[in-house]
This record gives sequence, C-alpha cells and structure tokens, in this order.
Amino acid sequence: MLFCSCANILFAAAAPLLVSHFALRKTGIAALSAPYAQIESSLTQTIVMLANRGERVAVVVADNQFDTNAAARGAVVKEHLQVTRAETPRQVRYQVERLLAKRQAYSIVFIIGLLKTFYDEQVEAKLAADLLTDILRELDELAHSVRVLVIITPAPKPTRAYLREQVESALGPLVELPALPAPAKPFQARLF
Repeated sequence: MLFCSCANILFAAAAPLLVSHFALRKTGIAALSAPYAQIESSLTQTIVMLANRGERVAVVVADNQFDTNAAARGAVVKEHLQVTRAETPRQVRYQVERLLAKRQAYSIVFIIGLLKTFYDEQVEAKLAADLLTDILRELDELAHSVRVLVIITPAPKPTRAYLREQVESALGPLVELPALPAPAKPFQARLF
C-alpha cells in the first residue's frame, strides 16, 4: 500500500505541470516518462474523471497494461471514453492515423506506453525509427486540434535508448517520474 501511495504522490507532483498544460490550453502535447506500475491507479482515475466531466477521451494502449475494465466500470458516460489497443509499431501508427482522421470527435488523447512495442528487438531498428518518426509527426499534427498526453515507460534494455531521444527531440522535454525502489519483502502481519 505504501508503494501505491508513493506512486500517487509522484503522479500528483507531476500533475500540476500536466494539469496546467491541459487546463489552460485546448490543444497541445505533453509527455510523461514513468514506470507504469507507479502511475497505473492515478492514470486510470484521471482518464475516468475526464470522461465523466464531459471530455471526449481517446486512449491508445500500446503496452497492454492499461486496465480497460476498471476504466469502463468507472466511466459513467461510456460514449465519452474510447479505448483501443495496439500490439505492434504498425498498429500504433494505424491507431494514431485513425485518431488524426477523427480528431473532431475527441478533446483529449492518451497514448499509453508509446515505445513499448518499439523496444521489441524483432522489429528492425530502421523500421522502428521510421514508424516512430511518422507517429510523432502525426501526434504533433493531432496536437493542433486536441490535447495529447504521451506516456512512455523506461526501456527494458538500453539497446534502443535512441527511441526515447527521438521522442524527446520531437516532443520536447519529458516530465519524468523517478522509479521507486521495489519493497524488499511484502509486509505480512503476524497474528501470533
């Protein structure tokens, strides 16, 4: 429980930057870098809250970690929340192209785990870089019409660190939440 509380505090620390970005503007793009486990609960609550306040929210899940069931249970007006999944870099590009074509239908877009599929070493490095370039260009274009929040998670291996640099080059500095250390052992209360 302490782990979740710390994650919520860290997400809350980044939230003023993101909230001011989204509250003051009708369009634009922001990027957040954090281990997904640290922001999962707060992110789901934020997405549900925005949908329930009347925002038309689109979510592209590129890392297969977002709990769509929790979001669906929390969203009062289901029509205000659309969640799609993308399991390959090409599918991520396709989903972003779809959002771009339907940009008038949304007021805010979340791209969760953008780089996760690009970290797969079975995807050729040049193809990954080219697809990411296309996606970042399309996200920039989308950000002229709606608010966009891109969330990236740390690379599992440093072999494709250039992908993160590519994102930073296109989107500007990332709001970065440091990784919290995992608890050494889960706390177990003893009865006797």
